[in-house]
Amino acid sequence: MKIIEYILEVIICSGLFLVLYRWLLAGKVSYRICRIYIIGTMLLAAVIPALDVPLYPPAPPSLVSVPADISDGTMPDNKSVLYSPGESTAASITDSTAATETVKTGADVRTVVLNIITAVYCLTAAASIALIVLNMIKIRRLRRSARLTPMEDWALAESGKVQTPFSFLRTVYMGFTYAPSERLMILTHEISHVRHRHSYEKLALSVLRSLLWFNPFLWMAEKDLREVQEWEADRDVLDKGNDLTLYRTAIFKQLFGYNPDISSGLNHSLTKKRFIMMTKTQLGRYAFL
Repeated sequence: MKIIEYILEVIICSGLFLVLYRWLLAGKVSYRICRIYIIGTMLLAAVIPALDVPLYPPAPPSLVSVPADISDGTMPDNKSVLYSPGESTAASITDSTAATETVKTGADVRTVVLNIITAVYCLTAAASIALIVLNMIKIRRLRRSARLTPMEDWALAESGKVQTPFSFLRTVYMGFTYAPSERLMILTHEISHVRHRHSYEKLALSVLRSLLWFNPFLWMAEKDLREVQEWEADRDVLDKGNDLTLYRTAIFKQLFGYNPDISSGLNHSLTKKRFIMMTKTQLGRYAFL
């Protein structure tokens, strides 16, 4: 079945792309290159298997062998075949009917299986897309109820409902209970997400993951994208001269908060590797393999 072949090819392609990323790029080239690679290759992994590009030359037509006596212009010896015309016709009809019923039964089973697979796929994809839309609606409602402060290229939405600071599209969402120094670091982190357009990237990959939810490597790629986005925002905070220890403390304070999966926030990808990356020097903008 072509659908099964497509699924397998998508998984193989995305798996190879992800292995190359973790082996050659992660932590070795600029964050921008990492982000572009993850999104671009996951899209390619979905497109390449759909292209009908022949990998091998078409096979030559097979030659049908002809019995020697027929090629010589003679007919085979009729004595070797003894049959009754009536019996031959009845046997042919019986065999033909049985073969037709077998083919029909097999086709019915394949149709039922295909319908079940299609229904499961559509329901799962629809549920995942619906969850994304629901999160966007929640964020929109929060923005309307928050105290909004427009800036030059972004906006600050402050509300007591925000447990953990996060950003989505061009808006930063924060609560009110922050010390001045902590507030500045949080704003710098979230503004970095906004200016690098991290939410757009996460949203695009979330939609792709919803459509190709059966692909485990796409889920891994989504995690890798979130991780590299946090590295980039962390580096922007530290490049502003903020103290590393104070910044780590601010992150720990936000550890048990909540923000939507499609947003960017301080408590995403809180791993030992993230803290290690904070101590590394800035990767060059023109870094190469």
